[in-house]
Amino acid sequence: MNNLQIDIMPSISRIGETSLILFFAFIGGETGLIVGGEVINPKRTIPKAIFISITAVVIIYILIQTISQGVLGSNLPNFKASPLAETAKVVFGPFGFVLLIVGAAISMFGTVSGSILNSPRVLYALARDKVIPIKALSKIHKSFATPYVSIITYASISFILSVTGSFEKLAVIASSSMLILYFGVALSVIKLRKSLKTQPGEFKIPGGLLVPVISIAIILYFLSNLSIQEMTATLVFIGILSLIYILIKMIKKNVSNNRNS
Repeated sequence: MNNLQIDIMPSISRIGETSLILFFAFIGGETGLIVGGEVINPKRTIPKAIFISITAVVIIYILIQTISQGVLGSNLPNFKASPLAETAKVVFGPFGFVLLIVGAAISMFGTVSGSILNSPRVLYALARDKVIPIKALSKIHKSFATPYVSIITYASISFILSVTGSFEKLAVIASSSMLILYFGVALSVIKLRKSLKTQPGEFKIPGGLLVPVISIAIILYFLSNLSIQEMTATLVFIGILSLIYILIKMIKKNVSNNRNS
């Protein structure tokens, strides 16, 4: 029990920095929306599934942290590369270490496989709808009916980022990117609450505007813990994408005006 005692409470800023990395564990639930058209009553089923999965992740991670902290104690921070494997090594010996490494590899392979299956469809849809000016990304394979160019592009970019950055840096980048997306979703919830009425059988978040408002506050707090370099890179990236989007809209408008004239 001594290993589970909290001697010094972390600072607010330290909690924010750690939360950016921890948030990475909760990314991915939104991918269920991509295949929502193949789910029975997705408007009700998918929100419940996301809520249940997030709850399960919270419980599992609390248990994992409690066990690891209880076994390794103050030595836990010394094993940043594979803390769970080291915990298993102490409890079960070398066999436990190997078992955890193999299990982690299988788990990561499943995560990567799911990402490759779902995420390239977003690139494909953006190219198909001409949101991004890269027509090749909307190509469909003649034999397999898959967006193969988008899949290859997505996999290549992911590979380059993986081999050139540490897990911590990549986790922060992924978390901050998704937080910005979630920020837009939270704002959308406020707008849609006023403009749309809930249909029978749909899932409705209880609490009115309380949940999206609290979500916005938490997201802004998380993002405030980014370093100056990370904030700058994120803003530059958003600025470039916004500029591309504006240029595409202007080109489309000019083409439409020329046709009408």
